[in-house]
Amino acid sequence: FQQIAAWVAQHELLPKLRRSPLAELEAAKISGARVILVSGTYQPVLEAFAGHFGFEAIGTPLELASDCLTGRLAGPINTGAIKCSSLRAQIGATQLHRAYGDTMPDVPMLEAAIEAVIVTGNDLHLERLAKQRGWRTLE
Repeated sequence: FQQIAAWVAQHELLPKLRRSPLAELEAAKISGARVILVSGTYQPVLEAFAGHFGFEAIGTPLELASDCLTGRLAGPINTGAIKCSSLRAQIGATQLHRAYGDTMPDVPMLEAAIEAVIVTGNDLHLERLAKQRGWRTLE
C-alpha cells in the first residue's frame, strides 16, 4: 500500500497543489516552524504527500493486521472536531500558531489557532465565515 500511496500522492495530489499555501508552509518550515498537514485523507497517502516536502502528517488511520490492511479504519475519519483533537494530541500544550483550512469542517481547527487562514475556492460558506471573522484568505 505504501507504493499505492506514493503513486496517489505523486499523480493525484501533487498536480492539484495550490502554490500560495505551499509557499507559506515551506517558508514556515525554513524558519524553523513545525509544519503538520492534518487531513481526512488516509494516513499513508497523506504521509507520502507530506513527506515530499518534509512535513509531518496526521490523517485517517487504517487498520493493519499482521502488516496487512484489513479494509477498515483504525479510528474515526480525521475531519471536523476530530481533526482538531488529533492535532492537539500531536502538539500537546504547544500553542497552535497558524491553521489553514478550505472547508467548513476545518472550523474547529481554525478556531484553535492564533491565526486562521482560509484557502479559497472550495467552500463559499467558509469564505463568508472567514470574512465575518476577519480571517486571512489565500487564493
